[in-house]
Amino acid sequence: MYKGIEVIGIDHGWSYMKTISHVFVTGVEEIGMFSHVMTALDEVVLPASVRVVGRYAYANIQTLTRVVIPGTVESLGEACFCMNGALATVELGEGLTEIPAYGFYPYAVTNTSDGTTTYTSKLTEITIPASVKRIGDAAFYRAGAT
Repeated sequence: MYKGIEVIGIDHGWSYMKTISHVFVTGVEEIGMFSHVMTALDEVVLPASVRVVGRYAYANIQTLTRVVIPGTVESLGEACFCMNGALATVELGEGLTEIPAYGFYPYAVTNTSDGTTTYTSKLTEITIPASVKRIGDAAFYRAGAT
């Protein structure tokens, strides 16, 4: 457990470290862009101290199944949880005001022989809190959520 850290990974913190499956942090206020890309996390439960999640912070984590974002988060960066094909559960806290462009965009694979694209998403349902006033472009594009 890390205590007293205020910012994690401004630019690539633990990114591409496929052996990282658990990160426990208290008191952190900002999760930097690309900080956890392609790690092996299975869930992300942000502590109430987090105010900012950077662009692509938790992108392309094929083991990620659950995300909990408290209402204390003031800013989610573009595509912060995109390309996570196993993501099935997203819990958004009351107080969150915006879901960014491509925030939960699904994992996509393009077949080079015929040009078709296949989207993979296990997200089937999400409850948007009343505090959300803006949902960015393609935030849940082809994610399968209702």
